[in-house]
Amino acid sequence: MSYKNYVIQLCNVDNSYKCKFEVLGQNCICSEVKQIPSGPWLKEFEMHGIKLTDLENSTLKVDKEIKLLIGADVGGKLFTGKIIPLKSNLTAVHTRLGWTVMGKTFWQ
Repeated sequence: MSYKNYVIQLCNVDNSYKCKFEVLGQNCICSEVKQIPSGPWLKEFEMHGIKLTDLENSTLKVDKEIKLLIGADVGGKLFTGKIIPLKSNLTAVHTRLGWTVMGKTFWQ
């Protein structure tokens, strides 16, 4: 399989951090990744100051569709070291681009 190479620039939501890296183009990387629905976990995010852009009911003015998967080769360089284990069995990990949430979900 042949992939087209691109160099992209990403920034966090408030434009205070920017980075460039090389990516491979592919029409479909994986099946649909659902946005985080409303639920008790939202209170927990708020309590810890965790702002996410991929919430179903987000008021942030950003494109909510996930269009990029960042691999470990780049992702590891973006981690800030701030990790918050949440009571909802999720783990919030802070990166230079913002927060990401990992773990088994209740809504799938």
